[in-house]
Amino acid sequence: MWGLCTGMPEEYQGTCAFALETKMLETMGLSLSQIAEICTSSNNSNVRRGCIVGLAHSTEMSAGGTEFIEDNCNSMFPAEEEKAACIIGAAEFAAWFPREGMENTPAELCETVTGMFRDQCADAISSPNQMKSLDAAR
Repeated sequence: MWGLCTGMPEEYQGTCAFALETKMLETMGLSLSQIAEICTSSNNSNVRRGCIVGLAHSTEMSAGGTEFIEDNCNSMFPAEEEKAACIIGAAEFAAWFPREGMENTPAELCETVTGMFRDQCADAISSPNQMKSLDAAR
């Protein structure tokens, strides 16, 4: 599944996986939990993170709010770092594309992660560029 992305130079692997996650959702009709399983099937940390961040953006776009996003990230990703990557990716996307009535979502999401992840989240939402959360792995 991930051969295309792992065959690329390391700095592009996460972006590749991010883009493939979007295609899995749009064209293959897979559920978020099915995509989460595919994301975590890679042994490549850049690919895993890129896919998880892509999935986080898709989760945030469903407009379910902070609790919905947190619940989905927590249920899809058992590892603490992967949960945090999901929440940070969703917070960043919410900051990049704010919606009426959901302006507090990015900060609320950052409050749900702990330790160094909270600092990474605050950085991602302070100047969102839609892909900054992929850089945290480097």
